[in-house]
Amino acid sequence: CQRLSGPLELPDSVEFIGESAFEGDASLSGLRLPAGISLICEKSFRGCSGMSGSLSLPSGLLVIGDNAFADTGFTGALELPDGLRSVGKGSFSGCKGLTSLYLSPALEHIKDYAFSGCEALQGCVTIPDRVKSVGRSAFSGCGCTEVNFGANVRSIGEGAFLSCGSLTSASFTGALTPDYYDSEEKKPSFPESCKVNAAPGAAPWRGTWGKNENAAPSAGDGGSGCG
Repeated sequence: CQRLSGPLELPDSVEFIGESAFEGDASLSGLRLPAGISLICEKSFRGCSGMSGSLSLPSGLLVIGDNAFADTGFTGALELPDGLRSVGKGSFSGCKGLTSLYLSPALEHIKDYAFSGCEALQGCVTIPDRVKSVGRSAFSGCGCTEVNFGANVRSIGEGAFLSCGSLTSASFTGALTPDYYDSEEKKPSFPESCKVNAAPGAAPWRGTWGKNENAAPSAGDGGSGCG
């Protein structure tokens, strides 16, 4: 089968992209997604390192599967559509050219390794109010300086913001402070340089997870919608 090369433009009739559809095709240099697409399955574009420039996601997109855009060469700002419900494990991991991130207000979970290794990601990351959990290593190795959590986050996974050397502030806005791995853990949720701020009068959700607790909930639970 002959490899594709150059910009990839998918026809408007396409409604979803299947698992590993273009995985590893480094000869592709760009991507145009059709307006009616609602589902991008796991590993669809993983390793398409030649894809560069900005990534424009259609407004009707609902689900991005595990590792869908991992290790691609897209650069600049990434805006997730307002109706997007699920970002899979490692979906944008290793995307070293992304510089800013807008998260969909419809998101309920940010899964494990979703944005890990996005080292050019700068400035403030705002976690929307509907997000309940942030997975392990979800933003590890990113260059963000500040993170603000919405009111309903309940758990922050192991190493979620570890190795984010520029991160100085993490602020919780809800009446309940979420569970997170503290500085005494092997892989704390936040780097040592980060000050964690709770809302005035906030009560702990269940207290930070202790060293001997091995059953911490994972934000990676639940399917991506791609069988």
